[in-house]
Amino acid sequence: MAQHHYIIVFDDETKEWSQDITSEEVRFPDGTIWSEKDSAWFFPFQGGDIEAGVEFYRNADEYDGIVSRFVEELNKGTMDILVSIVNNPSQTDSDKLEDIKELLRLAT
Repeated sequence: MAQHHYIIVFDDETKEWSQDITSEEVRFPDGTIWSEKDSAWFFPFQGGDIEAGVEFYRNADEYDGIVSRFVEELNKGTMDILVSIVNNPSQTDSDKLEDIKELLRLAT
């Protein structure tokens, strides 16, 4: 298993969310991906070039895209919808999970 770490920040003046890559580099100097199997940190980018193909650790480029779309949705106010789903007492947990999955599918 690998854990991909991100830092998402909220600017209380602009009222916008963003991924703080600079803080990620400072807080995770050995990489932002923790591999339990290897007990080691890895950087998402593993090398390569455009012609030969860019290599990413364990699909990190795909996860980065998901995080970017998630941040975009936060800025659109989708988080309000997510909170209302989670806090809706009339829904079962499985119904909430299905609604959350659908919301995430729409965001990706």
